[in-house]
Amino acid sequence: MSFHEMHFQYDGMKSSDMGVCLISTSTGLKERPFFADRELNFELIPNNDTPYYYSTKTQPFRISLQLAPLDGKWTSELKSSVSRWLNNGKFNEFYTTDDINRVYFLMHTGSPTLHTTSSNEGYIQIEFINIDCYARSQERKEIYEVKSNNQATIIETVNVGDAPLYPVLQIQKFGAGDISIRNLHDGGQVFSFTNIDNMEELYVDCQHRYIRTSLMNTYRYDDFSGYYLKLPYGKNRLEVSGKCKLSIAYRYKFLSQ
Repeated sequence: MSFHEMHFQYDGMKSSDMGVCLISTSTGLKERPFFADRELNFELIPNNDTPYYYSTKTQPFRISLQLAPLDGKWTSELKSSVSRWLNNGKFNEFYTTDDINRVYFLMHTGSPTLHTTSSNEGYIQIEFINIDCYARSQERKEIYEVKSNNQATIIETVNVGDAPLYPVLQIQKFGAGDISIRNLHDGGQVFSFTNIDNMEELYVDCQHRYIRTSLMNTYRYDDFSGYYLKLPYGKNRLEVSGKCKLSIAYRYKFLSQ
């Protein structure tokens, strides 16, 4: 995959502040995968022309970047600072400044190569692997306030991406009691907690199935329904019961790069 814009951001740092930019040494049309590779797993069956397909595996996609110094030369200091920046052993947010709504989470893989002249002019070729097969949007956050314990509130949110979303929820309960969110577009599944204290704050990461409360020495898994909120593609109508302030944070996922 190649990018047309010369500047980018990685791990919260701008490439211009780090003294490098993106370049392309190829000419003509730019080639990039339309979506990620898919591997089919199957067995050949004797006396049957049709294989038995038992699973599929979608591969994380890879990105190849060529980086050159803004000032023209690779000094020892520049090489050291860029190495520390790009080689921190974790998946970091990456996007180019011409398309900030296509976000990737990248970690370098393989052995980067430095191509230079005798005067240290040139570029680094470095390969990255994305955390999965999706590009993402910037994080979006919606905040709602449910003002009644006696009447459910209907809120609508739209998933315009290519995959279901499992959002991060932050809930502040007003008045002790229960809270529930029923997704009317996901079979009526119910995300709920019981016995929540007044002004207690809950943090729920539905993707990683993690729950945290603001109360000390308190765990809420036993008070939880067990269903982590999912937002399928399209419009999602959520029926929220229990007086609270609700924050829903998520990123759209896109198959096409």
